[in-house]
Order: sequence, then structure tokens, then C-alpha cells
Amino acid sequence: MAIGQRPIAQRQLRGNPFNNWEALRPNVFSAVEHEKSRILRDILNAVFGYDKYAELTSEHAIRGTYCDLAVRIDGKLAFLLEVKAVGLDLKDQHVKQSVDYAANQGCEWVVLTNGIEWRLLKV
Repeated sequence: MAIGQRPIAQRQLRGNPFNNWEALRPNVFSAVEHEKSRILRDILNAVFGYDKYAELTSEHAIRGTYCDLAVRIDGKLAFLLEVKAVGLDLKDQHVKQSVDYAANQGCEWVVLTNGIEWRLLKV
């Protein structure tokens, strides 16, 4: 399955969601999980045109644990997103966690990000 795409004409930038992302700091990031999710939803909506309510799901359950976000297109799981603290170095253990989530869900793609670095991983 390919990652869902929207024609550029359908993308509508509403403000700059990246401004909010920068305001979050690693020392408070874990305490504001809902903020991380909200900001990421805003980014995915503004940049890629995903519908925040119909296509994005927060805290997607996978075998007793949770991935931060899932993107569904036409009701089918397109890819997962695992989000770490802003600026946190993304390590091999984070890649493994993200890939495990996708593999357990039968998903071909997963995005791992710390808000600064974005990795698109094919499972």
C-alpha cells in the first residue's frame, strides 16, 4: 500500500502549526501527550491535507500498547506515527519500537519523529 497523498490544490495551510511544536520542550513533553498529538494532527492536516477527525487516530492500540497516531484513508490503515520528545536523539531502540508497531499491525509504513527529524520507515 502506498502512503495516501493529496493533490497540492487540496492542501490548505492554516497558520503555522510548527510554531506550536517548537514551544514544547523535552522536560515537559511526556506530561503533555495530548498536546503532542494535537500539534502533530495540525501538522498532518496543514501540510498533507489529512482530515484531523476522519483520517487521524490518536493513541492507536496495538497488542496492549499504543502508537501515538495512525492515519486511515478510506477506512484502511495507511501508516502509523510514533512521536518522541522534541529534539530527543532518535536511536535504534526507537526505530525498533516503531517498526514493531507497524509489523504487529500489518502496516507497511511507519513514521518516527522528534518534531525536528522525521524518518519514514518501510516495514
